[in-house]
Amino acid sequence: MKSKKIILIGSLVALSFLPIASIAEETANTSTTTVREKRETIRDNIEERREGIKNSMEERREAVKTQVLERLQKFGDKMVERFNAAIERLETLATRIQSRIDKLVAEGLDMSEAQDKLDKAEIKITEAKTSVATIAPKITEVINGDTRALYPELKELVKDVKEDIKEAHKALVEVIKSIKPGQMRSDEKKAENQNKNENENEQENTN
Repeated sequence: MKSKKIILIGSLVALSFLPIASIAEETANTSTTTVREKRETIRDNIEERREGIKNSMEERREAVKTQVLERLQKFGDKMVERFNAAIERLETLATRIQSRIDKLVAEGLDMSEAQDKLDKAEIKITEAKTSVATIAPKITEVINGDTRALYPELKELVKDVKEDIKEAHKALVEVIKSIKPGQMRSDEKKAENQNKNENENEQENTN
């Protein structure tokens, strides 16, 4: 009888601890879940920051690329404008030289050599003009395509245009040099005519 009481008391004590064990297990599970959630939140925050940094860097790169391409476009436009202005000056000079040659020919001087050189100089001017016209399309190609790969081609093209303009100018200088002897003969002839007229006037006044 006594042993039955002991067993009964033990059972009651054991049963009294069951809710406590259940609460402890629940608490442990909740604690584990909270830690896991915190870890996931931290991981998500880190991923968001990484993504934000990545997007920010990409935006910066795009902004820098856009600025570089805009500067390239402006530089190209100014360069073309400068080259065209140089060619216009060469064309104006060629027109003046042609006018001078025509006047000397009208005075009876042989200017065939100077005319031949001027014709060749004008061909060079045309070549330079054609070269300049290719710069703008190339700039557009560089901006819309692989800029890094195509830029050396643009650089080489600009170099060729500069050389064409330089050659055209050099050719005109040669024309001017070839005109000088004829111009000197023309000036001498004019001086002789002037002296002759002055002498005739003096004789008329003396008579």
